[in-house]
Amino acid sequence: DRPTEGNITLTGSDMNDLIARDRHALSRRIQYVFQDPISSLNPR
Repeated sequence: DRPTEGNITLTGSDMNDLIARDRHALSRRIQYVFQDPISSLNPR
């Protein structure tokens, strides 16, 4: 799915502009890091 707004840039390339083959090759080298926003925020 295409994002409705914003962009993801990695090494100077906009990830939304990559063709499927390049995106697949890149996805084998990177991974997502999911965070729990409640534990990530300072409660103060």
